[in-house]
Amino acid sequence: MSRFKNLKKDYATRGLYHEYENISEFRDKVSKAIAMTIIRNFKTVPGISANAASKSNGDSIRPEGIDLLLEMSEDPDGSLLYIEATDGLTLQTNGKQFGAPGNPRSRALYDSLLKQFIVRGLLERPSREQYVLTYSAYEWLDKVKQVRSQAKSAKSAT
Repeated sequence: MSRFKNLKKDYATRGLYHEYENISEFRDKVSKAIAMTIIRNFKTVPGISANAASKSNGDSIRPEGIDLLLEMSEDPDGSLLYIEATDGLTLQTNGKQFGAPGNPRSRALYDSLLKQFIVRGLLERPSREQYVLTYSAYEWLDKVKQVRSQAKSAKSAT
């Protein structure tokens, strides 16, 4: 039995073994492990680089998307309301609206961003009209805030 306990400890120190109490905790741990693996193996977090705001390829997140996620992180529930009405799509979080109702280009942009966020593990969609941030999203957004703060400090120093 002690051999098993030693193996368990060894795997735990290498990040290969984790304990959890419920499915929510399991999901958070898996999301965090995936995010950390991506960060470790790719050396940058997608969307966070010196010129991330100017990139428009699939490796980064558009500035509109980062702004939306940052605003969601300030919302008390970390959620986004996705409301389809006769005048078009309305996205609302933290008392602010995103997109332009009635504008198909705006709808296409935000629908694309929301799909991208789900694939990246930044959002979940518990209902048809609601998206919520994942734990990984909050961690990623902390890094975005840090990078923005550092860039702002560097800019004001010059």
